[in-house]
Amino acid sequence: MRSKRVTNQPFNSFCDASFAQLLALAPEVAGELGVTEIGTIRMPQNKFSDYSEYGQQQRMSAVRATLATLEGYDRDSLSDDEKMTYDIYRDFLYNGRFGALLGVNFAPTLGAEPLLNHLTGIQAEAITFLTEWHSFHDQQSIEDLLQKLESVPELIDTLIDWQKEQASQNRLTPTSILDRVCSETRAFLAIAP
Repeated sequence: MRSKRVTNQPFNSFCDASFAQLLALAPEVAGELGVTEIGTIRMPQNKFSDYSEYGQQQRMSAVRATLATLEGYDRDSLSDDEKMTYDIYRDFLYNGRFGALLGVNFAPTLGAEPLLNHLTGIQAEAITFLTEWHSFHDQQSIEDLLQKLESVPELIDTLIDWQKEQASQNRLTPTSILDRVCSETRAFLAIAP
């Protein structure tokens, strides 16, 4: 005789909803994962992550709140599969480093994380998000892309502000990386529509 499996619906609902909320604060991550919605929550595809200090603090606060709620669940009362979900999610919330989403152990480095680098800087993420990760499946997704394109100047302004802040703290991006980033950006802008 097969035993009936009991699940903790509030725990599973919390995991789905909280992960959706975190991904909504980091649209590039959702795009890279190919996730357009979780349950009834549609992932925003019409904007980039907010890389300003406020945006970084907002994501970190959300990660901390999610971790506190997760740790409020009695792990021993969960099924084996749910325990695995708990452990993986908890590790991610502590140690994750996925695009704009950083685990709480990275809190001391907020603001010092390199937004520009030659492999995974914002300039590379933005181009990839626009050209490869954006999901086209309905009229709304096309409108989302056009809205995201309109926000590129704001994204560039955020990068400039970040670079100025880094310079004021004597944390300078190496010239070789700046040259590469500028070269990549010029090459992208040179592509005929």
